[in-house]
Amino acid sequence: NYIALEKLTTSTDFDFDVIYDDEIDTIEEILPPLMIQPFVENAIIHAFKGLKRKAEITISFNEFEEYLEIEVRDNGIGRKQAKLNRAQVETYHKSQALHVTQERLSNLNDDQKFKGFEIKDHFAGEEPMGTSVFLRLKH
Repeated sequence: NYIALEKLTTSTDFDFDVIYDDEIDTIEEILPPLMIQPFVENAIIHAFKGLKRKAEITISFNEFEEYLEIEVRDNGIGRKQAKLNRAQVETYHKSQALHVTQERLSNLNDDQKFKGFEIKDHFAGEEPMGTSVFLRLKH
């Protein structure tokens, strides 16, 4: 619903897709509120500014033995360029989404051995091709 609303209100044209494993029970699986939204919002606001290709966001849910993995992937300009763009405009604002999400995952996962939060940059040679944010929740 959030993404559909953003598509109506933002000037950025983007496609989005939600993918999930067939084994995931979409009725029973519980995802904490606002766990994914800050990363989707970040992609829409920052990753697509100045992008020369069609903007895309994919949210995928994958079931593993110990955890549910959620990946929010964009095909944007990359974190380095987005950070440079933000530094020029927002010298006083510092997002707390990363810190809060890491704390929430740590509390929810009870110090499991898997990494609860991870960010990966994607490249084609030297050219940034987007970013993935991985959130992992124990079963």
